[in-house]
Parts: sequence; structure tokens; C-alpha cells
Amino acid sequence: ETEVLAQNLEIAGDAIFDLAFESDRPVAMVAVRLCDVSPGGAVTRVSYGLLNLTHRDGHENPEPLETGTRYRASVPLKHVAQRFRVGHRIRLSISTNYFPVAWPSPEPVTLTVHPADCRLELPVRVGGARDPEPAPFAEPEGAPPLRGGDDLKAAKGLDDNGKSGRRFDRR
Repeated sequence: ETEVLAQNLEIAGDAIFDLAFESDRPVAMVAVRLCDVSPGGAVTRVSYGLLNLTHRDGHENPEPLETGTRYRASVPLKHVAQRFRVGHRIRLSISTNYFPVAWPSPEPVTLTVHPADCRLELPVRVGGARDPEPAPFAEPEGAPPLRGGDDLKAAKGLDDNGKSGRRFDRR
């Protein structure tokens, strides 16, 4: 987690997390979440990325992990555009599952993460005075609400083929 931001930080594009790790199992999943932490402590997920670590070198030839071996993997996060405001913090959370978004590994996994060799690349957007003001939204449009069920009359009976059923008519 970062220190409290002294100025706004805008990002737009692809964030990538470079992970240095070891695994105690041959198959492991990693879930990485980029979050905005408000001064009051509320956490909002901004983006996330998932990677089956057997696919760390590509999806064509998955390779099992070996216990005690140090690996590197790049985890791309979903495209994002976000303004982290003054007073907020940026948090990166890492876990070995993210059910039900992704199916978990076949057995529980412990990843040893080497933070000194990890890196988060954010697509920082540098704005300027020439940025146009966003256009205001028009009033939302919508269909009129459907009439409630109070005006429906249900009738139970047989159809022309002798099968039972229900019929609903407006009163």
C-alpha cells in the first residue's frame, strides 16, 4: 500500500504486475487486485488480473512449478481509467484464488512472494490545462413502469388439448 497521496494520480490503460515468487505446489493461480483506499478506509477495487502460474511463459506450453524454484511472471490487469484522489492510498492485493471469478487450483497453495523483486507498472496519465471539461449528462431516459400484478386475473383450466394450465388476463 502506498503512503497517503499528496496529489491526484490518474491512470488510463494497461497496468502490469511483475511477480517474483516460489510455489509449494506444481499448479498455482495468482489473483492481483489494484484498489483505491479512501481516507475513511473504504476499499474500491479498480482493476484485477488473474494468471494460472503454469502459464507464466505463455499459454501454448504450460509448465508445472517446481518447489523451491524462484520464478517470475507478468500479470496483466484489466484495462482501467481511474483518478486516485489526494488523501487516498493505492493498494495491491495478492492471493492464490479468486473464487468464483476463477476456479481455484486443485490443492491449497502457498506462494512465497519476493517483494523487492516485484514491480507494479501503472499507465500514469499526465493531464494538463488543455484537457476539455467533460460534457454534462442529459436526463436519463426510461420506459414507463409496468402495471403491477393487482390488475391480473388468473384462471386455471384445461387448454384445447386437455392439458391443465393457467391463463392470465388483465381486469
